[in-house]
Amino acid sequence: VSLDVAFFPSYLFGSPDNLENYDGDVDFEVMAEFTKTKLAPKCSYSHPELCDLEQKTLLDGYIAMPLAELKAIIDEKDGELKRMQDEFVEYVDATQEKFSQLAIAGTNAENGMELSNEESKEL
Repeated sequence: VSLDVAFFPSYLFGSPDNLENYDGDVDFEVMAEFTKTKLAPKCSYSHPELCDLEQKTLLDGYIAMPLAELKAIIDEKDGELKRMQDEFVEYVDATQEKFSQLAIAGTNAENGMELSNEESKEL
């Protein structure tokens, strides 16, 4: 496992297979509040006693589910996430392209050059 440690001291927290960097202040009050809110055990398979009724019902349903069905649900959600990420990248690319066209149009206008009707429609 590679840890992304850029300086010392580095404070890492979370699951050992998914550690996160702590970027907050290091004075006592701030870190004490952080430990109470972020590091306290939460509803999970390991701590079902911390779940409310709705969470416990959901957790029990997943625990009782056959592994193949659970894997199918995870694969479906992974597919949805990939689709959403791809759509986001396409949107960002299109927005950047539009921005570049507008920047060029603005530069051309500043230099006294006009866009053709076809170019104007594209913007």
